[in-house]
Amino acid sequence: MYNKKSYWLFKTIGLLLLFVPVIPLRAQYHAMYQFRAEYMYGMLLKHDQHMEALVDKPAMGAELSVDFLPNGKQQWPFLWNGASVGAALAYVNLGNPNVLGHAIALYPYVNIPILRLSWLCVSVKPGVGLGFVTKTFGNTAPPGTTSLANPDGTINTAVGSVVNACLRGTLAFEVPVYKGFGITGGIGYLHLSNGSIKTPNSGLNMLSAQLGCVYFPQYDIYNRIYVPRVRQPMDKRFSYELTLSGGVRELYYQDNRMYGIASAAFSVHYPLARIFRLGIGADAFYDGVFGAVNADYATGNEPVTNYARTYITSSELKNQFRVGVSLQPELIFGRLIAGVHLGVYLYDPIKNLEPFADAKNGTVKKGIFYKYDINKEDGWFYTRLGLKYLITDYFYVAVGLKTHLQKAEFIEWGVGVRL
Repeated sequence: MYNKKSYWLFKTIGLLLLFVPVIPLRAQYHAMYQFRAEYMYGMLLKHDQHMEALVDKPAMGAELSVDFLPNGKQQWPFLWNGASVGAALAYVNLGNPNVLGHAIALYPYVNIPILRLSWLCVSVKPGVGLGFVTKTFGNTAPPGTTSLANPDGTINTAVGSVVNACLRGTLAFEVPVYKGFGITGGIGYLHLSNGSIKTPNSGLNMLSAQLGCVYFPQYDIYNRIYVPRVRQPMDKRFSYELTLSGGVRELYYQDNRMYGIASAAFSVHYPLARIFRLGIGADAFYDGVFGAVNADYATGNEPVTNYARTYITSSELKNQFRVGVSLQPELIFGRLIAGVHLGVYLYDPIKNLEPFADAKNGTVKKGIFYKYDINKEDGWFYTRLGLKYLITDYFYVAVGLKTHLQKAEFIEWGVGVRL
């Protein structure tokens, strides 16, 4: 007999398959598509102390996906060696069902071939979407839990929310076998995190191997369709962009308080190729958590948080702002732009308020660059993983994840103008 979790899994897959008969209706418009079904086997990474006691058995699951191949209506896929776009639904048993539970990920992706032979295609598949988990800190921690110390692994100290962001990357291969059928597989990475919107949030990271089958209904006509590959002239002009973003996040799981975050970013970009541009930018960040006082009673201020990382004795607006400059390499997929921004703080009052014990003793005085331990302080280096989608030639929407090395600070949503 199936348990309830199996029932909902098969029900979800069944609903997805209901859409399959509808897809062939688009074939008359030369919509080319192929289906994949893959088995996943892997292991969660013990990337911090919270995961040491939580990783138990190997993680196993399955993934269904559909690729929509280029049909000549857009030029950008041929700049990426005939790239396709697709959507995937993945289910994973995280190997410790009583504490970590199960995960479902739903995400769009880009499938970029890097090697094409008559008998083999190798590609990379980056994707971003949503991930849902059945076990969190909230439904595994006993009422009144006041510590994340978890030596026996009975509390999920890695995930604080049911809904999370999903980052997915796969190095995939495909081998044709017979009349549209083939073997597919690869090595993949899956990350689930809510960007500190809800704490605790160390996140889940999984490495996996995949193997399955692929079916291409229009294999016999795809190569006969006329696909224009005339390259449009490259735009070699500078572009100037202003992005305004915002969001919320928690500081500490015991506080049960949300704080506002915001950023303003101005950047200048220049295309070095049709698929790549490089920019420099100035970034200003506001993070409301640095107004949360955690000084002891001897200072005369009552603490609003017990989180002992940043030593803040009073709520001052100056502590909530940081300013930096960043190098911004970005990839171009038509109207979608993806990049990793690498930044250095020029104004950062927080650096002299961390680590907590040193700041409390009054022994911290740092320049722009200094040696630091990411487990005790944010440091001078920040990154932003970002996506921008051009609604028009002059207006775009954006989403970004700001981090300090592997530690997420916040997720931000924004809008921008481009000149």
